[in-house]
Amino acid sequence: MSSYVLANDFASDQYALGLICYELFTGYYPMGDDQDVGVLLSKQFNYTPPRMAIVDQRIPVELDNIVMRMLDKDPAKRFPSVEEARQALHGALGKKGRDVLVRSDA
Repeated sequence: MSSYVLANDFASDQYALGLICYELFTGYYPMGDDQDVGVLLSKQFNYTPPRMAIVDQRIPVELDNIVMRMLDKDPAKRFPSVEEARQALHGALGKKGRDVLVRSDA
């Protein structure tokens, strides 16, 4: 196993998955509409997107908490592994989060 894998512990993968989940559940890119590379890089370090439950009130708070934890700027505050993040998402979606995937405005 490479030293990168051991040192990284996949915190950046979890962050990227959080970005994808945010957009999947809300329909909005979490970093906003501005696609300028400089703006996006700045937002990576200085911007926290609005909570998903505020963007779409149908999103359960539990699911919101999981995705926002994955997006935490401090990797130590994210889930200890991508597998634990996946398990948390699966648990939340298994309860009532699946309704979020079926948008009434689609």
